[in-house]
Parts: sequence; structure tokens; C-alpha cells
Amino acid sequence: MFKRPLVLIAIIYALLIILIRPQLSEEKLNKEKFEVPAIKAVNEQIIGLFSKTMPKPFDSLLGSIIFGSGASPIDNDLKEEFRKVGLIHLLVASGTQVSILIGVSLALLRYFNLPIGMSVAIISIINIMFAVMAGLGASIIRAGIMGEITLIGLLFNRESEIYTSMSLAALILMIVNPLIVFDLGFQLTFLATWALIYLAPKIEKRLIDRGYNKILAAMMSVSLAPILVTTPITLYNFNQFSIISFAANALVVPWVELLTITGFISSAIGFIFPPISGIINNILYLLLILLREIVFTFSKLPGAFFYVVSPPFIFILYYYVIMVLLVEGFMDKIKKKIALLVLICLIIWTAALSPTNALNELKISVIDVGQGDSIFIESPSGKNMLVDGGPKYKRSDAGIRYVLPFLHKKGINKIDIMVLTHPHDDHLGGLPSVIKDLSVGLVMDSGQAHTSKSYLEFLKLIDSKNIPYKLARAGMKIDLGEGVIGEILHPSEPLIEKSALNNNSVVIRLSYKKFSILLAGDAEREGEERILKAKGYNIKATILKAGHHGSKTSSSSDFIKSIKIALISVGEKNRFSHPHPSTIKRLNDLGIKYYRTDLNGNILVKTDGNNYIIETQK
Repeated sequence: MFKRPLVLIAIIYALLIILIRPQLSEEKLNKEKFEVPAIKAVNEQIIGLFSKTMPKPFDSLLGSIIFGSGASPIDNDLKEEFRKVGLIHLLVASGTQVSILIGVSLALLRYFNLPIGMSVAIISIINIMFAVMAGLGASIIRAGIMGEITLIGLLFNRESEIYTSMSLAALILMIVNPLIVFDLGFQLTFLATWALIYLAPKIEKRLIDRGYNKILAAMMSVSLAPILVTTPITLYNFNQFSIISFAANALVVPWVELLTITGFISSAIGFIFPPISGIINNILYLLLILLREIVFTFSKLPGAFFYVVSPPFIFILYYYVIMVLLVEGFMDKIKKKIALLVLICLIIWTAALSPTNALNELKISVIDVGQGDSIFIESPSGKNMLVDGGPKYKRSDAGIRYVLPFLHKKGINKIDIMVLTHPHDDHLGGLPSVIKDLSVGLVMDSGQAHTSKSYLEFLKLIDSKNIPYKLARAGMKIDLGEGVIGEILHPSEPLIEKSALNNNSVVIRLSYKKFSILLAGDAEREGEERILKAKGYNIKATILKAGHHGSKTSSSSDFIKSIKIALISVGEKNRFSHPHPSTIKRLNDLGIKYYRTDLNGNILVKTDGNNYIIETQK
């Protein structure tokens, strides 16, 4: 009979939720928020104390390490450096911080031989204090509950009760909100706690048996266990694998433990006597400088990280099964079964990472970036092309928010060809972020003179990264391999003067066997007329990416009369009223079916060159 029935019930319940997810509403997960003004004020006072005693970004970095980036947001660029070296889990409000506090506190209290009941009571008070100081965010509440029930399990002085307590905590949270299973904070909270309770002691014992010093073995096990346990989850959510994460964690995690404990003590003292807290924080400031330099140095190493496609659920499941079997020493008993599982995992993983398209499909994705354009093209040869990068506003960068997550999910590490149709911010805005994050083989641009800050930054980035640059002109061809050809139809010399930026947009006709799509940028009527009058160009196409977001100045009848499907990239309830009713009427009159990103979300066109299908994802 199963020794821990509650553990089995929790696992089965979680798997059941995963299987029936399509029938569950995500509103509860997305709207989950808990905020008490008085507690928020406490959190703000603590973060404010950090700001008074150390400069940016170290104040928010310390706050993020102790209380999570939700309570103390840090600069996106700095957060990305931590992600590159596999240290992002240190900045997420999860079980990591709570586990460190509970683990260190328990070790100290055991050193003084305090009764287990008194130790649990003292640590519970510390746990509650930490949750309040962290602002009682949803992730911190979950971590606190998990830690508290685990502490109660310690009263029984039995490992099985610890697992039962953890399972009870997880089960309660899943019953209250089933979709919490898919929340990253919940996953990391549970896994980090499990790693320190289950895996770290076993690794430590094996290292000691092999002759390692006890202190070194303890440090290595605490650093290694969370990495081994959380790697599949971080791969699935961030699509980033760092080959130096083990070394980075081994070097940094002991520091983070010191920063977490000392920072927590400093924060508590700061309420009573701020000057002492200031002295402590000045010392922590020096450690934070060194920490940042280590992270930056690791992240700049060649090949330090790369993006991978999200591993399938079956791979994640097999990973944990194999890890437990190996740790428990069952390898010799079921060698054949383990080998089979490993083989299946490798087959799935290899297929998922394959850079080529096994189905010989051309894929065109119109990414929903709001009021702007971004189209990603994947050739059956494995080559790709990104046309535009969406908008950038004061508080929103489509490159970071939409384009890069889309590319990361596909495991894209290089953009072979990047095309900027024209330098308006709703097409250009997100491209600098893409260039900073990924390797780019070639950039093509209309060459239309423009002095905006974003366009000058774009050109500067191209130059600083030594990316080949070419003006796009009518008559040029882009070979994406396997018969996929992009023919540039526009612009041509001399450039059009009226509505110059839009009318000189790069217009590309992409063809693959019998299939073709016309990518019209923001070309307006004058640009369309020049293309129609030009000799030697085939403008007939199966699908049109409508020009200028479906405005009334684009998609003239003569230009679109051969089109069967139109794709309109447009923001929901945009201030320009795109697409214009006259354009929609024109499409309807010509019998052209259309898809809109504001209504349909991401639009994916897949074709083998003869037939095509269109899929949408809102």
C-alpha cells in the first residue's frame, strides 16, 4: 500500500488539472491579487530604506533577492543578465527565500539545542514576519503556507510527515484555485522546497561518501539541488538553457543566502533603529556590486546560454521520474526500463530542437503586437526572416513583451534576415530589443531618411554589432532556401515624396511553389500605384498582409483584386480606427476573407506550397 496517500492524491489531482486545462477559465489565475494598504506601506518603507542606503539598481536588486521582484522590481536589462546565467529563480518570490530563512533559522536553533516545538514556534513567527515585510503578495503567501505546513510536519520528526505536509499545502491551494498548478511562483515554491528537503541531503551524503569536506558538500548540494529540480520548469517558461548555470549557482547561491538572511535582519532592525540598518546595508552594497559583476562576467562568456523550444510535458514528467530513480539507486534494478525512458526523452527532445521543418512547411506568423506590425517567416530549409518588430511606447516594448517571447518559445537563437519596412515606431520599436537579445545575419531597410531617436538607436546597434546592412530595392530577391523566394517589389528610385515613410515601405512578395503572400508594410495608394505600373513584377498573391493596418489610404481595389485572404495587423480599440470601414467594405465586396490580430490574436499561415491552412491564437 502506498505509504503517503496524501502525496499520491496531490499528484493525481495536479495531473488531472493539467489534462482538463482547456475547460478551465484563466480569469482567476490572471486576476489573482491580494493587497492590504497597511502591509503595502510596511513593504514600501523597507524598500525605501534600501533606496536611502544604496544607489540604484542595487537597492531594488537587494529587495528583489530578499522579497522577490514583484515586491521590488528591478531593471529589465539586469533581470535578463540573471536569466542568461540561470539565476532568475533567485529574483522570483517563491520557496527559495522562505526555504533559506527556515533552513538557516532551524540550523541555528538546533545548534542551541532548543526543543523542536519551541524552534517551530520561533521560525513560524519569522515566517509570518517575512511574509508581511514582503508585502503579502500571492507568491509569498503560497510560499509561507507551504513553509508553515512543512514546519508543522517537523513536529512529528518524520520525513514522511514533511512530505504529507507539503502535499496538504499544495492540495489546499489547488482546491482553492486549480489553475495555480500553471503558476510559475507555485511551481518554483513547491520544487525549491522539495529540492532542499529531498534532493540536497542525498547529494550531500553521496559527496561526503566520496571524500568531500562536509561544509563543501553541504554548499554544493544546496546549490546543485534547486538547479536539477527546477531546470525543466525554467526551460518551459523561459526557453533558455545556460551551460554555466551550475557554476554560477555554486558560486552565487551561498552569497544569496547571506544576502537574504542579513538583508532580512537589516530590514527588521530598520523599523527600530535605521542607522544600524544603514551600516549593514552599506556592507551588503559591496557584496551586491561583486555579485552583479560576477553575473555580468558569466553572461558575457561565449555560448553562455541559448534558447530552446519549450519541452513537452511528457519530457518533463520523464525527467523527474528518471531523476528520482537515479537518486534512490534503482538504476541497477531496472536498467532496461531506464534506458528506454532515456531513449524516448532523447527522441522527443531531438525532434523538438530540430532547426529544420520536417513537414516541409513554410510558416508565416503575424504576431499580435497591438497597433503595429511584426511578421515572422520560417522556411522549410530552417532559414527565417523577421519583418518589423512592433511598437515601443514609454511603458511597453513589443520586442520584449511579444516578439521575443514568441521567438524564444520556438527556440530561435538567430534571425537570418531582419527587414524593417519603414522607420515608424509601430514597426521599428521592438527591433532594437530583438537585436540586443539575438544574433542577426542581415538587416534590410528602406533607407528612408529619418531622425527619430528609435531609428538612430536601431542604426547604431547594427553598427556596434557589425551586422551586415543592405538597402532594400525593387528587383532584389531574398532566398530562404527550399524554393522559398522573397521578391522585393518596392521601394524603387526615386523615392516617393508624399507620405514618404509609409509610401516607401519595403513590399515583399514571398512565394513557395503555388503559394504566395504579399507583405505590404504601410504602403499607401501612391506606393501601390507605383508597384502596379512597374514592369516585370508579379503582384498576384494568395494572401495579403494588408498595408497600413487596413487604413482607408491602402489596399486599393486594383492592388488586391487577386487576393483570397487578407491579414490585418491592428491594435484593439486603436485611436486610428483601423481597419477603416471602407477597407473592410472593399474586402467584402471582392469576396476576400480577412483575419485581424485584434480579434483573432496571432495568425499562423502554414503551407506545403500547394495547400495552406490558417490558425489563430488569441
